[in-house]
Amino acid sequence: MLKTNIDYSVLLDFFNIEPKSLKDGGSIEENEWYFKIFSFLKSKTDLQIGGYDSNSEFSNLINILTSGREDSKLYPIQTNSVLSKVPIIENNLHSLYFSELYDSFIGEIEKKCGLLIGNRDNYKRLFNDLICWGKRDKITVRKNSVETLKNWEEIKPYILPFTDVILYDNFILRDNNTIDENLLKIIEILSEKANVQFNLIIIYEVETFLDNNKKKQNYPKLKVHEKKITDFLKTKKINCSLGLIETDNKFKEHDRGIFMNYMRIYSGDSFNYFNIDGKIITKGTDIQFQYYSNPNNFNIAREALKNIKNIVTEFSKKLIPSYIGKIENRLLNNL
Repeated sequence: MLKTNIDYSVLLDFFNIEPKSLKDGGSIEENEWYFKIFSFLKSKTDLQIGGYDSNSEFSNLINILTSGREDSKLYPIQTNSVLSKVPIIENNLHSLYFSELYDSFIGEIEKKCGLLIGNRDNYKRLFNDLICWGKRDKITVRKNSVETLKNWEEIKPYILPFTDVILYDNFILRDNNTIDENLLKIIEILSEKANVQFNLIIIYEVETFLDNNKKKQNYPKLKVHEKKITDFLKTKKINCSLGLIETDNKFKEHDRGIFMNYMRIYSGDSFNYFNIDGKIITKGTDIQFQYYSNPNNFNIAREALKNIKNIVTEFSKKLIPSYIGKIENRLLNNL
């Protein structure tokens, strides 16, 4: 579950914009938006309130947020701002911050920790991103559909800040002709939302061939793939720590996914959607944006990451190298 750290003044601003009821002339859209965020704060995130002024009237808000929290926690209220110190990434990987601080301070902290951070001026927009408000959370990828994803640029509005990424796709590096238009393009799009150097692990299935005795043998390409991706990162000046893992049939995760701090991108097929001409080559699938503002999405991603952690551990111990680069990733900690 995510942890939301929010200063009193931001929280009070949110409560003060509660819309009129439908009976009193409020709109359906306004009420749906407000109560979706209210529901998130009340029961779908652990909550830390900071920047509390003891002279302020706050008891009613506390009563509202205390009851009906289900599995979420409400931490003791603190007088200091939730951003009185720069968050330590390792301890706050799935934490978000809404502070009373000004934009200039927020920007400096973002550059130091890379987490999702806002203030009173932009918290509504960031909440919109977190709950996928006004956007489809699933997009079809099909040749004959007018609603199809047309290129990787279209996922930009869906990406949230992050510090760590794990991309799991057995076939993402299988065809040299699709790497530039898919994997490298995905990395480039994601990197635009990274405020700090990020860790990236790419896990895929090793290629095989039949030897003279018609027995299936592995054909590892770790160094080839690492060079291609590393050269791309340098050319694009992407600040990334890269690790590659080649798996085999015995140990693998079936589902394709891109895991980050606040979301998982899921695909029913390999992420190799487009060819060199930008035309769709998948037989038909959907791409889903699963935000952890829904605790169920968080829990499902966590279970998948547990399996991925076992795979990383298994292949890091092999005598014949099955990985290259840095395979440490904070998303695999504390599972």
